[in-house]
Amino acid sequence: MPLSDAFPRRWLLIRHGAGWGLLLPALVNVALLGAIALLGDGELAVFGYGIPLLAVMQVVTRGFAYGMTKPAVDALYTRVPRETRYKGKNFVETAVWRFGDLVVTSAVSGLRALIGKYDPQRVAAVWDAAHEALNGMEPEMALDVVWDHLCMVNLKNAVWRPTTGPEAESARWQHYWTTGRHGLASWPRVAAELRRRGYAGVVPDKVEKGDILHVLNTGGVIGRCTSINPEVGPPREVEVLGAILTFPVLGERIGVPADIAQGAVPTRDDLPRCPPVIAIVGTCMNAGKTSAAARVIKHLAKTMGKRVAAAKVTGVSMRRDTLAMMDRGACEVADFADAGFPSTSAGMTPKIAKGLLHKLAQAEPDCIMVEFGDGILGEYGVQDLLRDPDIRRVTKVWIMCASDPVGAWGAKQLMSQVFELPIHVMSGPATDNEVGRAYVREQLGVPAFNAITQEREFTGEVVRRLSE
Repeated sequence: MPLSDAFPRRWLLIRHGAGWGLLLPALVNVALLGAIALLGDGELAVFGYGIPLLAVMQVVTRGFAYGMTKPAVDALYTRVPRETRYKGKNFVETAVWRFGDLVVTSAVSGLRALIGKYDPQRVAAVWDAAHEALNGMEPEMALDVVWDHLCMVNLKNAVWRPTTGPEAESARWQHYWTTGRHGLASWPRVAAELRRRGYAGVVPDKVEKGDILHVLNTGGVIGRCTSINPEVGPPREVEVLGAILTFPVLGERIGVPADIAQGAVPTRDDLPRCPPVIAIVGTCMNAGKTSAAARVIKHLAKTMGKRVAAAKVTGVSMRRDTLAMMDRGACEVADFADAGFPSTSAGMTPKIAKGLLHKLAQAEPDCIMVEFGDGILGEYGVQDLLRDPDIRRVTKVWIMCASDPVGAWGAKQLMSQVFELPIHVMSGPATDNEVGRAYVREQLGVPAFNAITQEREFTGEVVRRLSE
């Protein structure tokens, strides 16, 4: 006998109606969730065997779904005329259910907000590649949501299979577990994203003399490492010996711990005046953004005699990029560390960028080169800047650096469809050879020049766009 027949659905629906057929499973689900919340991931003893509570919950909820909820829902349609029944059923099971899927997808940002306030050392996330793929979510975006709290990755795979024939009025589908190569989840993409993200770490709530921490980047940012890049190896350990002190009151020997927020550039909510901005973004780290920016600055400053200021507004602190821009002729440079932030994240970057642009504008440059560190789908807050009205208003030229043709295609899709922004010229490793440049020009409709091997053509296109 199927498990669904074990539930007294016929008696319940006849005696109490469809309402109770919908309410009872909901009450059981709430009770099971409460039990798991109180008892944790323990086991239930059945005939001497321990069964995990989560497994019990899955069996009971699915049994109620097929044995009670579905018949109760179908029973609701028996009370309406035939035409309304079939049209209404199709509408509910397509438009309404798909809207529910949209609501669930939109809840991703809510999930980030829910777990974001908890210490990753105490509350962690387990990410399942198969379930994300079955629900149509890209692995890069899914990992981006849980990255700060990620402790385990389940590499499973599955596909959807139809359970009805072509003669059925409405198709029904069931997931089917399969091998890594044949499912909807791309394991190579998952591995590539995990490898690309490299080290990840958190800032400890407090440190004491003798604590062991880790160097998280070549710029010297120190924290507690929570994720490593296997190709790079373990991070370098450092021991806390003490704190650097500053003496704010002249003549007094009372020191206070040094803080980069002291004397920092103030953040701003608005950007009343700003010279034209040339924004350079990329599909990932090490996509050639700083190299391209430096060549544009050199052309504008040394060839055309323009005053060019430069800023890096997202990423993890490292002076190498802004120093390279200064070496090429930038009259004034600044980055987020000048605003008191060793790194950036979503929610903070628009205020930081506006504060830095306002400061650079006081030097009265002819234009400002702005580099967005990391990629357009990274964790450092680039997406907030792409959506900010003030940043969009002052930006005259958008340069995209792509790592390969696939990244170039994805960047074009994201910029045009998600952010509704143009790409005026594309550079980076995707333009290293004529095959890549031809693809970008002919298939994506974007001018493509390699900033290193085609410096004159690349800078000329940027200047032309800036002068429009």
